Amino acid sequence: MVQKRLELYFQEALKHIELIEEAKEVVDLPIKEYETLSNLQKFAINALVFRFSKLQDLLGTKIFRA
Repeated sequence: MVQKRLELYFQEALKHIELIEEAKEVVDLPIKEYETLSNLQKFAINALVFRFSKLQDLLGTKIFRA
């Protein structure tokens, strides 16, 4: 039971990691160029931040519980 639940959590974590990697490919620019971002780049940054925070939440609340 615990092993199956952990497997599901790891699958979810891998999904977040995969989407983070995809977003990082689109957003590769210095901070000072932020004002000139395209909508696609802004979307990718948003996705990167969202997925990273979801991954942190998953790791902290489900996988490595205190």
